[in-house]
Amino acid sequence: MTSQPIILDFKGNTQGKLYQNVIIFTENQINTIRELALQKKQVEWQKETTGEKFVLTKEQKESLLKFKNMFFQGIDAKDAILSGDINFKVHAKQRADERFGNVIELNTILSKQLQEEIVMYLIESESPGDNFEWKGFEHVSFTFAGVNISIEHQSIETVTIVVTLEDDVTNIITAFKKLNYQK
Repeated sequence: MTSQPIILDFKGNTQGKLYQNVIIFTENQINTIRELALQKKQVEWQKETTGEKFVLTKEQKESLLKFKNMFFQGIDAKDAILSGDINFKVHAKQRADERFGNVIELNTILSKQLQEEIVMYLIESESPGDNFEWKGFEHVSFTFAGVNISIEHQSIETVTIVVTLEDDVTNIITAFKKLNYQK
């Protein structure tokens, strides 16, 4: 679903684009993003650690899940990585090993095994988050949750993956997991 980009006016008389390639934004969401864009320069928005969150409508969540499932249809995690359809952003590479408990040292090279594990959770996820986030970029970011239940260890592992979905590539911005032990 590629449509004409929404043109945004930012502070400082510059313009940027916002694509609706995954979901169609509501009129209210567009108007709010346009108002927000005027408050800062585009580069200032992009440097923020967090952006503005917007609640996804039921239709947007369905469209998001459908887009993600079509994107990964017929391929596994290893093939998705090898084909170049997956791009791990610098932040994901720097922090994923630490967040997944594989190493203590920061800024390590993200192992192929861990990359495949993260992508597997994304492919298998049927749980998009409730929000999308806008930070001045051309594409908004979405979250997906994956779950791994271990009966033996009586634990539930929840993996959250933050991504941008574009027509031909999925960018993994960050990923982290939380382990909950059952009594």
